[in-house]
Amino acid sequence: MKKSLFSFAAVAAMIFCSALPTSAQNFYEYMVAAQNGDANAMYNVARMFNSEGDTAEGRSWMIKAANSGSVDAQVVLAYICQYEGNHKKAVYWMSKAAEQGDAEAEYELGAMYDEGLGVKKDKKKAVQLWTKAAEKDYGAALVELAYYYERRDPQRARKLAERALGHAKLTDLQEVNAKVLLQMLNK
Repeated sequence: MKKSLFSFAAVAAMIFCSALPTSAQNFYEYMVAAQNGDANAMYNVARMFNSEGDTAEGRSWMIKAANSGSVDAQVVLAYICQYEGNHKKAVYWMSKAAEQGDAEAEYELGAMYDEGLGVKKDKKKAVQLWTKAAEKDYGAALVELAYYYERRDPQRARKLAERALGHAKLTDLQEVNAKVLLQMLNK
């Protein structure tokens, strides 16, 4: 199954779509906390600068947040680097987030290993990372593993696809893929 890695829409959604505090007071409070080393505040300051169109300052704060351990900032920077074609830097940031146990990062890093983007192609490593993400019920990883096991272990593939459909958050395409796989396995 072909994965769609790092769309610009995903990057934009992560940076701009979740609720941002908009008042000057909130900005001031976040800035004070960010200057005192709060990684979450740094991430919010970055998003606030980006939402106001100051992407250079936003990126600067996003890097500070990522370097301070913000998983959200690490994942966003990985997506941005991937979009810009800097695959090795994308692997760096996604690895940082995956090391902290972030399921999305584990899945995406697995996809990078599967495709050989910024790293040497390594299916075994990809499957290991997808398995970690699937253990956290990350829908994309469950579907990816179901396809991986389709011919190797059809019973396991069926269980993974059913689990994905049963309680994992899936995109429409992932849901269709899981249903198609189940139909093929049930023949």
